[in-house]
Amino acid sequence: MSPPRLRGSLSESRAGAFTLIEIIVAMTIIALLAAVAVPTLKGLQDDAATRAPLADLAALVQEVRQRAMREHRPFQIILERRGLHAIPGNRSFPKRDDFLKYLEELRTPPPSNLFQRSLPETPNAAAPQPVAGPGIVPSAPATPSTTPTSPTPEKQAPNLPWTSSIPLPQTLTCEVLLWGDPEWDPLEGEHLRRWVFQPNGMADPLQIRLIANALALEASFDLLTGEITRERSRPHTKLP
Repeated sequence: MSPPRLRGSLSESRAGAFTLIEIIVAMTIIALLAAVAVPTLKGLQDDAATRAPLADLAALVQEVRQRAMREHRPFQIILERRGLHAIPGNRSFPKRDDFLKYLEELRTPPPSNLFQRSLPETPNAAAPQPVAGPGIVPSAPATPSTTPTSPTPEKQAPNLPWTSSIPLPQTLTCEVLLWGDPEWDPLEGEHLRRWVFQPNGMADPLQIRLIANALALEASFDLLTGEITRERSRPHTKLP
């Protein structure tokens, strides 16, 4: 028979330890919480990645409207699968590659020799010769400088037209719904859409849908102010 003091210490150690069932229950609860939290965090990351291009587009729309009204000419935003681009004018493009080539031309400065001009050459004026007279010795004529004077080129910075682009990640899919479209139009392959802003700042109403993984973010733009009037985020299931 064990002493009373030893029996008391064993009872206290059992009371302070966890049983196997308690450990299993605790691990099950932790696993359930992780299963709920991981998709939530992933959804928050997808939502942030999707909202960033939308916020940039909202700022770009206001810039395009202001330029169209200030310069009294149309501007447009080209929407294609890898980016949203603002350019002056209302020129149409049959394919995405045609537009990208035109955008590169707008952003490429002309050759530098087109912006060089020569300063006019100043002829060397002959120094006046003193008149010979009593007590005056005529000086030797001034020898013209043999150093050739080459024109100094001056470079003028080219005045490139204003353009702006918002790149879209490869994991992001873009769909648009312009005025008169019967259904959402996915931007795939060589397909693109034009969103024209008139000199008065007005444009056709547009809805845009940005899809990242299983999350879709939709936004509607007002035709008068160009501001976002409605925005919603919802799960998106791609149809087979």
